[in-house]
Amino acid sequence: MDLQLFESRPPFIMADELFEQLGLQVGSWNGVIPLRVLAFLPISSARQLLWRQIFHIFHRTSIYQLGRVELNVIMNEQLYQKLSADVGSKDYRCFAVLWQESCHITLLHMNMCFVRLTPRKDLFTVNMEPAMVDLFCSMVYQCLALPNRKLIDKLNLWSLGRGCEIMTAAGLDPDMKSREISPLSYRHLFLTLIEHQDAIMVSKEMLMKSLSKQN
Repeated sequence: MDLQLFESRPPFIMADELFEQLGLQVGSWNGVIPLRVLAFLPISSARQLLWRQIFHIFHRTSIYQLGRVELNVIMNEQLYQKLSADVGSKDYRCFAVLWQESCHITLLHMNMCFVRLTPRKDLFTVNMEPAMVDLFCSMVYQCLALPNRKLIDKLNLWSLGRGCEIMTAAGLDPDMKSREISPLSYRHLFLTLIEHQDAIMVSKEMLMKSLSKQN
C-alpha cells in the first residue's frame, strides 16, 4: 500500500506544465468534468497505476487538481473484478472499497473491459476533508487485511473496547465481518469513530499511531 515501494520513473511531462499547454486551470470539485482521459493499462503495472490514481483522487493532486477528471481505461477482466467486487465476495478488499467509495464505476464494454471511472461529487464533505484521507484509507486497509474477522475486533483496539458502541452508532450490526460492510458504510463508520473520539478518549493522532504500528 506504500506507493514508495514501487519503482517509479520521472513523468514525460509534469502536470502543471501539461495544464498550461492545454489551457486548463485548477477548478472546483463540484463543477463540470474538466477533462476526460483515455488510457490502456498494461497488465504488468495496472494495479500499481490504479493505486496511485486512487490516492491522487483522495488528495486532489496530479490531474485531479483540475477537479473530477474522468478516466476511461481498458484493463484486464481480473483487475476489473477486483475493482468492482461485491460486498462479501472474495475479491472485496481495500482496493475495491476505496475505488467504489470515490468513483462511479461504469463498465462500457465487457469483452475488452473498457471501464469509466468518474469521481463522485460528494466525495469531499465538511466532515470528510482531504486532510483526513490517509487516516480513512489506513482504517479501511486494516479492517480488510483479515476480511473474515469481525470488524468489532479492530474497533475495540482503536476505541478502548467501545467497538460495539461505535458500530451501533454507525447503524451496523456488531457481529458483522469486515467484508460485509459496504464502501458507504465504511465512510459512515469512519466519521462516527472520529465523532466519538472525545467520548472514547482517542484522538486522530492516537488512531493514526495505532494504525501505523499494524502496517
